[in-house]
Amino acid sequence: MSSVLLLIAGLAGLLIGAELLVRGGSKLAIRLGITPIVIGLTVVSIGTSMPELAIGIDAARRSSPGLAVGNIVGTNLVNLLLILGISALIRPIPLDSRILRFDLPAMAAASVLVFIMARDRFLDRVEGVVLFFASVGYTVVILRTSRKESAQLRAEFSTKYAAPEPDDKVSRPVLDLIYLVGGIVVIVVGADLLVVGRLALPARLVLAMPSSASPSSRSARQRLNW
Repeated sequence: MSSVLLLIAGLAGLLIGAELLVRGGSKLAIRLGITPIVIGLTVVSIGTSMPELAIGIDAARRSSPGLAVGNIVGTNLVNLLLILGISALIRPIPLDSRILRFDLPAMAAASVLVFIMARDRFLDRVEGVVLFFASVGYTVVILRTSRKESAQLRAEFSTKYAAPEPDDKVSRPVLDLIYLVGGIVVIVVGADLLVVGRLALPARLVLAMPSSASPSSRSARQRLNW
């Protein structure tokens, strides 16, 4: 399979897997009695971030840290600038006071923290532990503050993540669990295909170059084929 097809198949797998994971995880959480707003702040947000997590782990496992970092940076920039910008262009977006008081400052602080850690051009395991527990702390805080959210925001989450009807056969617990597990599997496979396809691209470019290139050109190609 060509590298382009691997990239396309990987992207498709990530999209489909994230959809299955969020759908199954949300309905299972509802059946367990978890409130809709907590589902939106945890299951959905973590589920939609699973593709980036899978790509990052697979890229690091294949000794391609540049792909892992580029994936995170690119995704966050696209979400913040492109998607949020287009959404506001279509319709003005009201911002809740909690977003201005907590979420946006937390996002800025996280960016500054990563920037400081990356000043030496290296992220070690200790810094990885710090970032991990910072994300855990953020999740705990939003779970605690979700109890104080406005009635309008609670109603919005309740409408989007309402409990399924008892006779809804498509939402049976076993099927929801299959969606959840299947989504994780599809995401992992999609991430693997995407990373393999991405790593195959430089090799194809190097093979297409003339063999009579200068020593400096051959050295550049060797650096490209990481």
